[in-house]
Amino acid sequence: MTVTNDANALGKGLSQSDLKSDPNQPTEEGPVSYPSAADATTMVHVRTAIDDLDRQIVSLLGKRMRYIEAAARIKPSRSVVRDQWRVDDVISKCKATAEKVDFPPELVERVYAVLVEGSIQHEFKRWDATREPEP
Repeated sequence: MTVTNDANALGKGLSQSDLKSDPNQPTEEGPVSYPSAADATTMVHVRTAIDDLDRQIVSLLGKRMRYIEAAARIKPSRSVVRDQWRVDDVISKCKATAEKVDFPPELVERVYAVLVEGSIQHEFKRWDATREPEP
């Protein structure tokens, strides 16, 4: 069991037991039981939920990347790998979704700008790896 020795957290009314990681927390993907955010009463609840959600997010990002790789395979020309209209469209849709779920749209915009740019760079690498250089 890992204990966080965060004097700041302890000074804010959290006990050592609140800061302990859950020893029964699975390390691989799988169903995890935890209360809703409104019903969470300990840092173990909060951290268990966040860790599980992070695993789900990364898993979804992996699935998203498989479609980026499919795009690299499908697009006929390297010049169409970066499509600024599509970049703007993706970010706009994600910001709209963020507003609907009470998440800061400006944070989604920053996160997705990095995600989309990284995805484009990955797509360029995949495109280049599977084709002869264009003249």
